[in-house]
Amino acid sequence: MMSNDTQTPAASTISNQDYPGLYQGADEASTSAQKVYFLLQQIYLGSLIVGGLIGMLTSLLSGSELTGTYTVLAIVLAIGLLVLWIGRARQDDSAWFDCRAIAESVKTATWRYMMIASPRGSSRRARRSR
Repeated sequence: MMSNDTQTPAASTISNQDYPGLYQGADEASTSAQKVYFLLQQIYLGSLIVGGLIGMLTSLLSGSELTGTYTVLAIVLAIGLLVLWIGRARQDDSAWFDCRAIAESVKTATWRYMMIASPRGSSRRARRSR
């Protein structure tokens, strides 16, 4: 009976610290850009929802209450527009996708290096296609 006390290299788990620094940096940048992008999107969509709810209130109010409601509505929608403009200027979605692509490419190259795999596939397949 074989003992399961020793792990073979194929059975061991690879953590993020085992990958090169380029992977770790790109992964961290991707995660950070994703968080900022989602936060800005939540604020923007939240402002639209709140603006819509305030707009519904305008049908129930009259007089000076209506003026205050319109002011609040304008402020909420202006905040939403400002957040949308900031999100477009920062381009966190592009940074998120680009950094994710770099991280995955480095991860693939690292795996191929560890497995001693050819970057273009099997050499037999390449010889047959000639």
